[in-house]
Amino acid sequence: METKNKDYVRFLENKIVVAEEYGFESDGIIGDLLPHAKPITQWCLKGGRRAIFASFGLTKTVMQLELAYQCIRKENKPFLICMPLGVVGEFKRDNKEFFNAELDLEYITDTDNIDNYDVKIYVTNYERVRKGDIDPAKFCGVSFDEASILRNLATETTNYVLTYFKKVQYRFVATATPTPNDYIEILNYADFLGVIDRGHALTRFFKRDSTSAGNLTLYENKEQEFWQWVSTWAVFINKPSDLGFSDEGYNLPKLHIHEIEVENLTDEVIINKKGEPILFKDVTKSLVDVSREKADTVELRVNKTFEIVSQYPFRAWVIFTFWLRFKILTSSYRI
Repeated sequence: METKNKDYVRFLENKIVVAEEYGFESDGIIGDLLPHAKPITQWCLKGGRRAIFASFGLTKTVMQLELAYQCIRKENKPFLICMPLGVVGEFKRDNKEFFNAELDLEYITDTDNIDNYDVKIYVTNYERVRKGDIDPAKFCGVSFDEASILRNLATETTNYVLTYFKKVQYRFVATATPTPNDYIEILNYADFLGVIDRGHALTRFFKRDSTSAGNLTLYENKEQEFWQWVSTWAVFINKPSDLGFSDEGYNLPKLHIHEIEVENLTDEVIINKKGEPILFKDVTKSLVDVSREKADTVELRVNKTFEIVSQYPFRAWVIFTFWLRFKILTSSYRI
């Protein structure tokens, strides 16, 4: 009876979907990684095809560079990191700071322009990937930074990546903004990493919706199993303590919000949408109207910001250039 029970347990365990390991054990961390980043990187290397879903500030850039260094040392072949163009500078800076720039980091726009590839880290932007200018066969591994570009199957970038980059031996994705309830995005990551067949995942975990092919709903009895499977190839971390490490340096002081009203008084005649003169501006505005109001009042708010900063000349300031919460009042605006 005991033998039969063991056989049955083994039978059930074989039914569990677990991502296979395609990587290798590292000999030791190369860069100056933070404590929480070291086990994540080692886990990714052992898996060979893994996802890092880490919140902002948890050093995803450094972890990807460590993965590149390790794969290059293992295979003696260059490594590619794809990213938005504006992030290239950050990777170059971190390569110098955390790795003392032991390997060169070179930005490329077309793999055909390079005859002999040195064993180093190459970076490129997604526009080059979308255009098909990058041949993945030249690299031992690839990491996609800001990998949320894979969330939509209808884009040229996603289709090209899933078609050609799946041939690379070591594959990694990293983003701070995965959408947990967007199962298409999760499956796209899994498809790229090669941890499961898309058709298998769809039939195993999701109900069919005859009215909408893209509407995926988990079976109620499969929800726990689905996320357990995801955890075998993706790490979700919001702060170091999620993995048992100290949050020192990540616990920010309480944020105090001061709402400043800026008056927008005018002697001009106020006209409504119908071209009729009115006493007060219409506060029921469309998205286009709100955008126009923001443009019309930008000078007022910039001047007010400069006035506030000038009152404390010896303080350090961080000024965000995107529009903050915007609320229309009768004759004033909040910056």
